Amino acid sequence: MHDASLEQHLREHPDWPAEVVDWHVEHGLDATGEDAVWVWATLAVPMADADTRAELRHLIRNRVTAHQDPDPYWVYVRFRAADELVAE
Repeated sequence: MHDASLEQHLREHPDWPAEVVDWHVEHGLDATGEDAVWVWATLAVPMADADTRAELRHLIRNRVTAHQDPDPYWVYVRFRAADELVAE
């Protein structure tokens, strides 16, 4: 599984409960030494409410897990707002 294909897989989902304007995915080892996937979802609004973030986190984990090999990695989901990103 490549990060770019997983990002595309996330972009293709039509119905997120909050508008996601960008995705960033990285693979690596977590603190326990296990394979993991980190997903950063950049939200259009400053920050969705806690219930929306919880629903979004659940949906992202399910979508990433469904896209993985039979032995899925743990999925860490983080959110940031589009206005937090600094133009370079």
